[in-house]
Amino acid sequence: MSIGDWLLNPAGLTPHGFCLSWAPGLVWLHAASDAIIGLAYFSVPLALASFARQRRDLQYGWVLYLFVAFILACGTTHLMSIGTLWFPAYGVEGIIKLITAITSIAAAILLWPIIPKLVALPSPAKLESLNAELNANIAEQQRTADLLKQSESRVRMANLDLEHRVRDQTAELRAAVAEAERASSEALRADRAKSKFLAAASHDLRQPVQSLTLLMDVIKRQTADNPKVAKAADMAQSSITSLNGMLTGLLDISRLDAGVIAPVMTTVDIGELVDRLAREYQPRAAANGLELRVVPRALRVSTDGSLLERIIRNLIENALRYTVTGGILVAVRQRREFVRLDVFDTGIGIPADQQTEIFEEFRQLNNPARDSSKGLGLGLAIVSRLARLLGTKIEVASRLGRGARFSLLLPLDRTVPTVSDAKSSLSDPGGCILIIEDNSEVSQAYELMLSDWGYATITATSGEEALDRAAFKNWRFDAILADHRLGAGLTGTVAATEIARRANRSIPTLILTGDTAKERIAEIKLSGFRMLHKPIGADDLRRALASSLRDGNGKSSSHDSHDEP
Repeated sequence: MSIGDWLLNPAGLTPHGFCLSWAPGLVWLHAASDAIIGLAYFSVPLALASFARQRRDLQYGWVLYLFVAFILACGTTHLMSIGTLWFPAYGVEGIIKLITAITSIAAAILLWPIIPKLVALPSPAKLESLNAELNANIAEQQRTADLLKQSESRVRMANLDLEHRVRDQTAELRAAVAEAERASSEALRADRAKSKFLAAASHDLRQPVQSLTLLMDVIKRQTADNPKVAKAADMAQSSITSLNGMLTGLLDISRLDAGVIAPVMTTVDIGELVDRLAREYQPRAAANGLELRVVPRALRVSTDGSLLERIIRNLIENALRYTVTGGILVAVRQRREFVRLDVFDTGIGIPADQQTEIFEEFRQLNNPARDSSKGLGLGLAIVSRLARLLGTKIEVASRLGRGARFSLLLPLDRTVPTVSDAKSSLSDPGGCILIIEDNSEVSQAYELMLSDWGYATITATSGEEALDRAAFKNWRFDAILADHRLGAGLTGTVAATEIARRANRSIPTLILTGDTAKERIAEIKLSGFRMLHKPIGADDLRRALASSLRDGNGKSSSHDSHDEP
């Protein structure tokens, strides 16, 4: 049997009308009913399809097309039933019913999941309410637009008034700016005057102190065998030391506030520094009945060595002043990439409400009589400023009557030292020294002291005189000791540079200065000579001179004194 026969005329099958005994009434009843149902089934999907095409914005429009397919399949089934009344095409009818079954199952499966979403769609009443609200908003916006239009004229008037006010205030502002510029210019002139005063005060006030310091060293050496005179010399030395400390403290505060001190970062062996300072202060601590101990570590930090030494000195001095019994401990410890320095004491302690005030100028605890032996109250103020200059800060912890701890963190330097940091011993190589100093008292002090150390001296009071004396001696001397500022004429630095040029050789040169101006410091550093700040102790000067002579040059090194407060 072929497919066509199977679809249209299966063997042995009779038309559906045969089952109705070809009763005309029944046959035409079935035919008419299936025709009407089929037409109805075809008209409904056409209406749905037309609606879906006109409302492409519907969220679930595909559902309508699914029902179009389903209803068309149902209508086709009824139309096929009319044909099978006379023709037994049951194969075609079965295929159409299979298609109808597939579309009906698909419709059922896909319809159920979207029913909750369809239920959630707003009802007509809700849509009407929203539409009414939207209309109300539109009306409100229209009223707002009308009010804005009405306000435009008022805004234009206000703008005109504002323009007049701005014009008036601009004129006032310009006048104020001009006044501020005049005030700024006055402040700048005052700042320059302050810097000049600091430079002059630092130089002029340090000169007599330098002279006294050197002369007292000579006097103490010559009176060592006379107890009474030696005691008087010691007392005078103590007074000079106190005066030097007070003067240095006052100038340091002014220089720090004026910003004339710039740190020079180098690698510093903090363990060696702490150990050296401990050896220096241990006799003084023992004389006061105190024990000064250190916990040094072979650690190196990146910082300004001179400024760090000043911080540690001030902290030890502060601990000695306020510790009656017990002792002082200076400890160095590594904390990851930092080194922590702690100064402990068993002193009177600091009240919690004053642990910030102690870093202010002239602030002292338990010194209402202003005993000068306890300082001026500038030590911790200088420490705080120096710490900020080095990029760190001082931390304090204390309990009243139990002592205090001052701490600071410094960056660890892991570089391996290649040159020994040990200071030269106090041995004098001897030779002839050219002294260039315009202050007669300081000059005579140099002569006495150098003679005591075994040196011959040539003295000049100006740069020009130094050139003449050096030429007269045919440049036969071993080192130059010069003050930088010599009044009118050449500076000591320029004179020493010219002497070395004319002598056609490098001459060990020490430049001593009490200047703090940045320009002066830069000028000396540019020359390459070693720079020492006044007032300098006799041992430090002796060591620096001997070191320069042994090295055979006067060039600066990482261990030279620089702009130290």
